[in-house]
Amino acid sequence: MKFAFLTYVYPDYARAFYDHRIALASQSYETQYTALAEDSLSWNGALAPAMAPLGFEVMEVISHIKPLQQAWARENGVRWPAISWQTEIPLQQIKCFKPDILVVAAPRAFNRCWIARLRRECPSLRATVGFYCSPSRDIDTVRSHDAVLSCTRGLVEEFSTAGIRSYYFRHGFNKAVLKSLPKRGAVDTKVCFIGNLVRGPGYHLGRERLLETLVDNLKIDIYSPQVSQYVRNDTVKTGLKRVAYLIAMLLRYCGFSEVQLSKLPHLGRAATLSRLPMSQISPKLKSYIKAPVYGLEMFRTLLDSAVALNSHIDMAGNEAANIRLFEVTGVGSCLLTDWKENLHELFEIDREIVAYKSVEECIEKGRWLLENPREREMIAAAGQARTLREHTFDQRAAQLAVVLRRIVCSKSNGD
Repeated sequence: MKFAFLTYVYPDYARAFYDHRIALASQSYETQYTALAEDSLSWNGALAPAMAPLGFEVMEVISHIKPLQQAWARENGVRWPAISWQTEIPLQQIKCFKPDILVVAAPRAFNRCWIARLRRECPSLRATVGFYCSPSRDIDTVRSHDAVLSCTRGLVEEFSTAGIRSYYFRHGFNKAVLKSLPKRGAVDTKVCFIGNLVRGPGYHLGRERLLETLVDNLKIDIYSPQVSQYVRNDTVKTGLKRVAYLIAMLLRYCGFSEVQLSKLPHLGRAATLSRLPMSQISPKLKSYIKAPVYGLEMFRTLLDSAVALNSHIDMAGNEAANIRLFEVTGVGSCLLTDWKENLHELFEIDREIVAYKSVEECIEKGRWLLENPREREMIAAAGQARTLREHTFDQRAAQLAVVLRRIVCSKSNGD
């Protein structure tokens, strides 16, 4: 079975990746793709080798990286579009590959109209599947898929209640990362946190409040894309977002439908917001945030830190679900994470990972881990053993293969 996986990377990551590899942008598509896959950001490069033994031929399409997509278009005789190359070139790539099934892990960029066009122009396509794990989603696009995957049971239940075929599918760890990393040795006696700090409903307000207290009580390094949002830049961007939101609300009041709004540049995304946009960065955290780290650089940072802090997105509720659980433990670092009801299903708490239920407990356990290196490293080693045994993409690929075949079979039977 041929399976196309359509994904997206942060613009900051793409810029930094190519800035450190000046000659890469002029090289072949295969060379660029291989370099990106080897950097192992999120799922990049993990699915194809994991699913090949299961009878799947996988093509990974990484949208929104201009030199990569330009190389593909040039090598395949595809005319470079004047506008919308971010969505047009991926469509052409998928058509050329002729997959049986497509999984879209970039739902905001590829809406229901794009999905409908792909179905018309790619007759080999038997089913499309969306992957959703964040608060930002357009329900019309969700419904346009034959099924959806989510790393949280809460979203699976929400979609199922809405009549959408939904499956629970966890993140995993790409064990190929270990080939590019040294063994864990001497570490910096600090806690590190790596992740976004998006100020919006369902995103990271709880995480922000936690970090605002931790910076006064623990030795902690914070690496986040929000470092680029200096006060002036933040003020301008927030002001523009608020104007867009108010215009979108006015258009909705005047009778514009969600579908009509979604087609409008900038206003479409603003129309999905439930409230007036907030300032983008916490004033207290601004001076503590360091430049973000991605891919292998992120894994090296985790490996070099005594403790890696994890705090889930607000919409996760009481469920442990994010990919950092497996990235931290997978490289052999000690994970300090927020307690969730299902966390025991993934790891043995206080033996393979450490969990906190409050800010005060996070500070207490963080200090204990920093002060007790022998016990900390025993926990880190046990957590890594558990992840390599149960939470790699090899295990996830076997689960995904079952789900994809079931979706295609259901579609063939007219279910």
